[in-house]
Amino acid sequence: MVAEVGAQKDSLVNGAGIQKVLIIDDESGIRFLLTEAITELGYSATALEDIKDLDKEFESWNYQLVLLDINMPEAYGVDILEKIKGKYPLTMVMMVTGVLDMATVVNAMKLGAVDYVTKPVDLDVLALAVHRANEIYLLKKENQAYRDGLEKLVEKRTDQLYRFADALSKKNKLYMHLNKDLQSANEKLQGFLNQAMVSDKISTLGLLSSMLIHGIANPLGVIAGITDVLKKRYPDEMTQKELAMMKQYIDQTLELVNQVRTFARTEVNQFASVDLHEVIQNAVGLIEMLNKKKSIRIINTITAKPILLLGNRSQLEQVIVNLLQNSVDAMEKGGNIEIIQEKSASGRIRISIRDSGSGMSPEHQKNIFKMFFTNKSGNKGTGLGLFICKEIVEKHEGSIQLESELNKGTKVSLDFKLDDPRKTG
Repeated sequence: MVAEVGAQKDSLVNGAGIQKVLIIDDESGIRFLLTEAITELGYSATALEDIKDLDKEFESWNYQLVLLDINMPEAYGVDILEKIKGKYPLTMVMMVTGVLDMATVVNAMKLGAVDYVTKPVDLDVLALAVHRANEIYLLKKENQAYRDGLEKLVEKRTDQLYRFADALSKKNKLYMHLNKDLQSANEKLQGFLNQAMVSDKISTLGLLSSMLIHGIANPLGVIAGITDVLKKRYPDEMTQKELAMMKQYIDQTLELVNQVRTFARTEVNQFASVDLHEVIQNAVGLIEMLNKKKSIRIINTITAKPILLLGNRSQLEQVIVNLLQNSVDAMEKGGNIEIIQEKSASGRIRISIRDSGSGMSPEHQKNIFKMFFTNKSGNKGTGLGLFICKEIVEKHEGSIQLESELNKGTKVSLDFKLDDPRKTG
């Protein structure tokens, strides 16, 4: 795979693509590995051990790609990212992280990072990421050259306008036409970059999910098995209760890991008849347990009778848990969350979750279901929760609507088709 990408890179070098790569990492082993990998791909690599030496590099900057560690003892990688992009916006910056923090990674992407790789570094993944960065670099460089050429052409035409007054109208139309071409080219490039970024992130999430399944799920599965053995060995009531609680937390953690895998790839969902009433009860129990120290009251008015849907129980529970936790996060000083069953069209059911939280502005409501958009302060949100909820609901042939008023609260409504209305209360 590395050799194949290297061959692809050789063809891009001829088009004045990435030539020199700067590696910034405080771990000598990582610097050595990245230097060897980058050199093998055919690039020139320079490793920087002390971040203080970066200012010296700025004086004679000749790098097209930087591999930057997110966390270093004397510097925060995102701050260095901003500094590099501020001075040399055309330089590609790829983040390297040992502990996956999606909020930090998403923040880095918003500030201009082209991609990220995780430690331990998979050389095939690194090769693909560098190849993508090379392609984007060429596109940006080509766009810049196109813009420079258009600007020079506009200057030339403007000079002609002043020297040939009788051609003023004709030259002015040409100027407007060139501006439209530039705007159209920029819009096409931005659309391509946005699509490429989303596709790359989804692909990267797929790789990360595999790491999570093997690195977390398998050990937890062993622990769950040991828990079952202990339940048979110690039958007393107190031990049984504690082991049951332990098993519950293990199952919840495994479910969270599987959620990443589910939405990072396109998979065939196994649907069955699910009681939405039980799903809501389980979600409420989990949220109450996770937020028992907060002054939050959940008022569940859903009927105790079955509400049967054709779907995936764990995915539906994820939606309810995410919506309830969003409401909790919006009520820092406490408040009430109401879960309401409302009438809908024939053969359908509507469940609404209404809170008395901070609400959101009309501008935020327009973007709230978009990937990577969040209105949460600090690093609390990744911008994936409501995007994933919408994906799940639509896979279940349902719809999701949001109504909110700033400082007065938010109401989210879920509308689903019933599996068998005759069996639903």
